[in-house]
Amino acid sequence: MIKRLKEKWLLSILTIISFSVALSQVALVFDVENTTTIWLFIGGLSIVAGAVPYFIIRLLFYVPVYLMCLYSLSFSGYVYSFTFFLTDWIRSLAGFATAQSTEHYSLVMMSIILLVSILIVEWQISSETITPQMLFFVGYLLLLNEFNDMSVTMPILVIVSIYLLERVIISSDKLLTPSFFISLALVGLVTGSSLYMQSTEIKNTLISASAPLRKELDKKGLYEYINAQKFRFMATSGFGEDDSVLGGPIKDDDSLVFDVRQATSRYWRVDSKMTYTGKGWENTDSGIPTYKEATSLTIEPEGYTGQYNTPEEVTLHFYNRNTYLPLSYGKIEIPENPGNVTFKYYDTTQRVNMNKVPDYQDISMIIATPNYDESQLKQADIVVPDEQYLQLPENFPQKIQDLTLEITKGKKTLYDKVNAVESYLKMSTEYHYSKSAARHTPENSDYVEYFLFESKVGYCDNFSTAMSVMLRSIGIPTRWAKGFSQGQIREKTQNETIYNIRNSDAHSWVEVYFEGSGWVPFEPTPSFAGTQNNETENNTTETSPSSSEKNKDNMQPSTSTSSTESLTVNTKQNKESIWRKISKFFEDNQRVMTWIMKVIIGLVAVVCLIVGIKYRYVISLWFVIHVLHWPFTKVYTLLLRQLETLLTRQDSVSLSQYSADVSSAMIEIGTTFSEFTKQYEKIVYGQEKDMRLDSLQINDVLRLSKQIVEEKRTPS
Repeated sequence: MIKRLKEKWLLSILTIISFSVALSQVALVFDVENTTTIWLFIGGLSIVAGAVPYFIIRLLFYVPVYLMCLYSLSFSGYVYSFTFFLTDWIRSLAGFATAQSTEHYSLVMMSIILLVSILIVEWQISSETITPQMLFFVGYLLLLNEFNDMSVTMPILVIVSIYLLERVIISSDKLLTPSFFISLALVGLVTGSSLYMQSTEIKNTLISASAPLRKELDKKGLYEYINAQKFRFMATSGFGEDDSVLGGPIKDDDSLVFDVRQATSRYWRVDSKMTYTGKGWENTDSGIPTYKEATSLTIEPEGYTGQYNTPEEVTLHFYNRNTYLPLSYGKIEIPENPGNVTFKYYDTTQRVNMNKVPDYQDISMIIATPNYDESQLKQADIVVPDEQYLQLPENFPQKIQDLTLEITKGKKTLYDKVNAVESYLKMSTEYHYSKSAARHTPENSDYVEYFLFESKVGYCDNFSTAMSVMLRSIGIPTRWAKGFSQGQIREKTQNETIYNIRNSDAHSWVEVYFEGSGWVPFEPTPSFAGTQNNETENNTTETSPSSSEKNKDNMQPSTSTSSTESLTVNTKQNKESIWRKISKFFEDNQRVMTWIMKVIIGLVAVVCLIVGIKYRYVISLWFVIHVLHWPFTKVYTLLLRQLETLLTRQDSVSLSQYSADVSSAMIEIGTTFSEFTKQYEKIVYGQEKDMRLDSLQINDVLRLSKQIVEEKRTPS
């Protein structure tokens, strides 16, 4: 075991690094938070594969470690027994194998990836076959880049660099030799050049050069095929227009959409949908009339007759060219903005679109939030402003209405019924918040019914749609609203706070109509605090509020949490890939890093040049033997020329005499050279045919050439 470990230890370490880099990116795609488990898994595999000489013993280790790793990765905010895990896992694998709905898509994919990892680690370390590992991970990372819009340049660069190092180690009989350092220098040159090629100038050149090829691939339908296949993989978070089919796992996209300068935090509403189809939401009326189209707007909430809080000026700065303008709840005044931006307000959905968002454009607005009167809300009767807000699809499942009637049993007022349903979804231990464990709705099932009675796991779309539909089933008018939650604090001063709003903050909630108060927002999703001004200084977590207590002034949910609710705290919103940080560092310091890379590449080039000059004959001999396939006589002539740089040969001296002189001056070199000279003379005098060198001769020639380089020059 010790002998095997001495032989394989360096290869095992490099395997751990390359697999950890690759699988960390895979974990990001499938929303796996426990990456430490993956690193320990790969580390254990690599050490056992490098140390244990018997395959059957290694196999006895692989199987339980594989299952325990999957068991650890399967936690979705709650713990269950190992037996339950095995049953659930086998059922999910069966569903995946038969092309049916997969309940735990992320876990199934991680099962496959970890199994392939075991096979590759075993194959790589035991047989020292490293190319399949590199091709597998580079190919998979490229797929992640295409289907999930991830930046995988740095991980691929690390994996390829490690692959080159592994090739050097495998092909070198001994470490710390000149050829070993030459190879390391070449690896450094390749790595440095790759880093430099990330600069904008080089990227643009490559993009321009590859344009004809990409255009031809587009004509052949490659990109259309890729786009069609994207929904077979995990989607990413972000605001989208198409909500006709909801469900399935998603991963967070931390791309910045806009930031907000404001005194207090708030939700940002973009749109609302009216028609529930059983699979998702649509707006069936395509000809929604516009209330106003102008360069400035004043918007008052529909149906609200109460007082407003003190107005606050808010400024939004956009990082993408969005056509929508996110709004908060309340009376909003949007003055004219620089850049001649025109606003179009849709009175049915209370959505505002912009004709353009110029670069570096800030959109300012004055917001006066509603001062909801809780006593008025409790006294409000059910009033339906339009029948479309009670719409439900044909064949709507009766069991949804039955459950809602059971939840609201004994509740007399509209307000109490709404709170009862909100509390049920938000506080019940039956339902679990998870983006990665959310399941696709089976083809013949209703989206809400499947969530409430089958899967019982999901994210904002599941909880908000369920509440909206449940209330409609008992005659309470609702709208499904979507936009962004508060975001995270980036900077805070005495007078204002800057919040970053990212794609991962995209969110949905429910609006219920109350006479005199208009459309009042409610938040049924666990781990979210609510849609009104919820001041929080913790920018890395979300608090799980009590769903029924409301602030008397602002209709705020209470920010008190129970220990049960705190289990659902979502700590991933600000989690950022280490590779994204590295890439951002390169982008922010591009000029300095370009200069540094030029210096590094220059130094590596100088070292390579010096080493190349010194070992020019070794490199030339390797090239003519392996690439040009020179016969023995030509190789001998080149070797003789190299030796003459060390010990000068007079024209009158025969090869036999010169060989004897070499043997006298340099015994180790002379012995091998004498054998080559005898063979050369036999070929010249017709005693043998001139042929290509065999593997033993090739090794002897290259070793002799290295010995000549290392020998000190002697006077002639």
